[in-house]
Amino acid sequence: MKIFRNVLLCVAVLQMCPPPCQSSGELVTSCCLKTSQTRPPCGRLKGFHSQKKGRCPVDAVVFTTVKGTTICSDPTKRWVKKCKRNIGTRKKAHMATAVKSPHLTTESAVTRSMTNKTCQG
Repeated sequence: MKIFRNVLLCVAVLQMCPPPCQSSGELVTSCCLKTSQTRPPCGRLKGFHSQKKGRCPVDAVVFTTVKGTTICSDPTKRWVKKCKRNIGTRKKAHMATAVKSPHLTTESAVTRSMTNKTCQG
């Protein structure tokens, strides 16, 4: 009888848990319930994702700071759009830099080293 009561209690608790939100096609474990008035400098933000109203109560842009804090922001605000562009530009610049300056792989370094030894000896 105690087992049945405990199982029933567990089921009741699970029924009270809200379902996860959907955002941009990916599973999100939490929703912004409202947007914040916090306005951090764009340089301290490292990423973002959009939250659409539906299962979550508000449309929001969820920024992640360099320290890992999340900030729910109003997507219609001008500063939010500016920071989204800023983050996108920084990511593109980072990708372009990585493509323009490829590093030697271990394999190419070993091949180059062996070629030099063969040509010298």
